[in-house]
Amino acid sequence: MDIYSTLKIKAMKESVEILDSILKATSDPSKKITGEALNIYNDFKEWGWFDHFDINDESNRWMYITMISQIMYRHLRWEHENPKTGKQQLSKWERVKGLTNK
Repeated sequence: MDIYSTLKIKAMKESVEILDSILKATSDPSKKITGEALNIYNDFKEWGWFDHFDINDESNRWMYITMISQIMYRHLRWEHENPKTGKQQLSKWERVKGLTNK
């Protein structure tokens, strides 16, 4: 299996977890949405998806999982194609501040 298929499977698994955490938080007041799930929830709410497609409706589950998977796959693919290097890129301020501290 190639790396992109593996990334798609990973994205699908993560999207199911994210959707389940959103559903738990919307039905149980003691739970809250955090992290990536909160970002995705806010995006969907901003775009009005919840107004047209109820997130608690089982017939809409696959649609939400697919949309979240596409978002997650894009992030995972970018991280794979642009690996972090050991040397961190400094901002302009950090470079200027670093020069004055020497």
